[in-house]
Amino acid sequence: MDNSATKRGRARDAAIPDVVLQSSPKQERSKESLQRMLDATIALEIERGRDCFTLADVAQRAGISVGSITFRFRNKDALLDASHLAAVHQFLGRERAMVGTLLQQCNNLETFTIAYARAMGDFLDDNGPLLRSYMKRAPDRPELQQGGQEAASNGQRMASAAFLSFRNEIGGPDPERKVKTVFQIIYSTYARQLGLNTLGVPAFIQPFDELKNELGLMALSYLQAPY
Repeated sequence: MDNSATKRGRARDAAIPDVVLQSSPKQERSKESLQRMLDATIALEIERGRDCFTLADVAQRAGISVGSITFRFRNKDALLDASHLAAVHQFLGRERAMVGTLLQQCNNLETFTIAYARAMGDFLDDNGPLLRSYMKRAPDRPELQQGGQEAASNGQRMASAAFLSFRNEIGGPDPERKVKTVFQIIYSTYARQLGLNTLGVPAFIQPFDELKNELGLMALSYLQAPY
């Protein structure tokens, strides 16, 4: 078996705690069936809302039996929790790939900062339906709150490490503080612009391309400033 596929399977399983998963799959075929189940659940929730689909709908979308679902999960809420945890884990993997690609393409702080600001905006916009769905469900689900906090922390560490690869171009005595602040400002600004909150409503509206450009330039000026 492909080692990368094996690692993805292990990482996917680790994203779903035992509190929501009754029986962990052992065979690769069972893991693939579980992933189709989780993907179908997220897709249906985004399309219809969490109260407007059934386990039978999930089974039909995933090409599995309802019994396969009830064998893994005690109820629909457990399935929804597991689906969201797996989805946010996949989100983090896509974010890691995005940052890695930018590092390959950019050879200085200026090009990386401007490219990162634009790419993160597009990335969050593309994943907006998933993130809004997650935020609506998380307040009443401790496992989702923890999973979201861990994903945010991992995303911040990932971005910080990428910016710090250009440490010699960052002004001032504390580059770690600066890159952490840049991540917080970029992420928080996009979250408000895209309505990535429990209400799903944008807090303010600005032309998105304009916002991406301005954030990149602001972040770069702050990072290069000698204080």
